[in-house]
Amino acid sequence: MTVRTLLRPDAHQRCPGHQHRTPSNLGPGQRLRSVNENNSIESHRFRNFDAARFGYTLRESQNSVTSGLLVRTGPGERDNGEVDHRMNVIIPVGGLGTRLRPFTWSRPKPLVSVAGKPLLSHVLESLQTLTIDRVVFVTGFLGEQIEDFVRTNFDFDAVFVKQDEPLGQSHAIIQARGHITGPTVIVFPDMIFDADLRKLETLSSDGAIFVKEVDDPRRFGVVELDGDRVTAFTEKPETPVSNLAIMGIYYVKEVRKLFNAVDRQMGQDIQTQGEFFLADALQMLIDEGDEFTTIPATVWEDCGTIKALLGANRFLLSHMDTPAEVPGSVIIPPVYIAPTAKVISAVIGPHASIGDGVTVEDAIVRDSIVDSGATIESTVLVSSIVGRNAVVRGEPMRVNVGDSSDVDLRSMGENGRG
Repeated sequence: MTVRTLLRPDAHQRCPGHQHRTPSNLGPGQRLRSVNENNSIESHRFRNFDAARFGYTLRESQNSVTSGLLVRTGPGERDNGEVDHRMNVIIPVGGLGTRLRPFTWSRPKPLVSVAGKPLLSHVLESLQTLTIDRVVFVTGFLGEQIEDFVRTNFDFDAVFVKQDEPLGQSHAIIQARGHITGPTVIVFPDMIFDADLRKLETLSSDGAIFVKEVDDPRRFGVVELDGDRVTAFTEKPETPVSNLAIMGIYYVKEVRKLFNAVDRQMGQDIQTQGEFFLADALQMLIDEGDEFTTIPATVWEDCGTIKALLGANRFLLSHMDTPAEVPGSVIIPPVYIAPTAKVISAVIGPHASIGDGVTVEDAIVRDSIVDSGATIESTVLVSSIVGRNAVVRGEPMRVNVGDSSDVDLRSMGENGRG
């Protein structure tokens, strides 16, 4: 097991005997690392970031990933005098992301871009209402990119633990043992979500499952309820037993109990589809008397496939401000265009994300994501994703079309979506 730690200045006070790499001259209120303060890009979702709830102050910067520096204010310190409800977070980021290939051949799925920034940034921002003590990232394939991204853009107490074998969700979760205790939120970062996480601060149950009502529960894992109490987990039921789909966000009041349940699950070789699923470990806790409730989400957008990623991009863009007009080009909102992008004689939108350093010239881009450094010239992109530093070029076409002719130059389906 490989462990790397990104620390707050007070972290050594919390874990006696553990060897941290915190500089001895750093105290509360001093930053461990900084983001690039010379970047000219403004975040569109960190404007109202409540950094104090993370136990940090927010120092403004200009960066497309995050708009500020998170700086530890001191152990237990809160500016507003509220009771401190700290909890930990486990984020498994070791999946191969096979459904998002070819993009996940060269980067982990949480770093795939959507609406102008990596998916992981959106997930971390959605957690900002929690008072977070420590975040454990369980890495795997290309995990060093996750660590570099977090270290470069965020200053909070983060531990990086490698899952050497992809044996399933429970196996990933138990890698965090030894690094956290107490209240813990588990988030699988392959979605965009919005939910009232502050309900966890006053929750009397032993745990909670975040859910979203769906029209067709046969496509999802669902929870079964007896009143407000979760009684069972069912994976893709043929006969619907509930319409409450499991999103991939879980809360346990004492994570050590979950670790012990995972021990028993793996010891008894309780697997689903050849993997150790977290639902099986949680079911063990419920069968032993632990009370779990549900918390509904207002937003749940899957990002696990290319089609879903484009859908999430459309959703996010529809809730963002559209940039000002670009001289010589046509902008059809909603769109995201990075300030460092060059848009020349082009039509952008609707639902197009244009990343940092992208050049779009003599082209039409709609319902697409164009990642940083890419070049799009003399072509039409619809329902497409273009990776970092990729080049897509076409060429103008000359035709002489007589009266009442019918010339079909389309390369996609009738509705333009393939």
